[in-house]
Amino acid sequence: MSNLLFIWVAMFLVWTALNAPLSAQKTIFGIILSFLIAVIANVYDKEQKKFKLKTFFV
Repeated sequence: MSNLLFIWVAMFLVWTALNAPLSAQKTIFGIILSFLIAVIANVYDKEQKKFKLKTFFV
C-alpha cells in the first residue's frame, strides 16, 4: 500500500512540474492519471512479467 502511495505522489509531482501553470481541471486530471498509473504499476508482477489483477481485486 505504501508503494502505491509513493508512486502516486511521485507521478503527481512530475505531472505538476510538467504542467507549470496549473488550473483546477489540470490538477484533477493529474490526480486521476497519476492514480491510474500507480495502480497499473502496483499490479504488475516483475518476476512473472504479467499483471496480477486477481490479487488486486481480492
